[in-house]
Amino acid sequence: MRVLYAISFLIGRAAKWNEPYPANFTNQDPNYLLTSWELFESQLFTLFGDPNEVRKAEAELDFLRIKEGGHVFLYIADFRNLVSRIGDWGEKALIHHFRKGLPSGILDQLASHPSRIDSL
Repeated sequence: MRVLYAISFLIGRAAKWNEPYPANFTNQDPNYLLTSWELFESQLFTLFGDPNEVRKAEAELDFLRIKEGGHVFLYIADFRNLVSRIGDWGEKALIHHFRKGLPSGILDQLASHPSRIDSL
């Protein structure tokens, strides 16, 4: 049912690609697209996902900075969003990139605090 619900939101090429599947909903083959959310999701991302998503997120993270007059909470939210898309870089690399985007005034305040990423 979850797959059918998701299909109802497909548009354009993705909707066209999926047209034949609902007609055969009773197919019990375990490799049939509609019987497994994991299979459906995998096929959808393989065919229509961004093949450069990780590289784009890494590049965005490299240039992420707190904007003039910006809020640190927005920076943290953007940072976490990008980190969730790049995979495991390791804590040292993440701390380096997190600090790289901070203004010097905030970096001075952080100098006396622990260096764990989850505490930043």
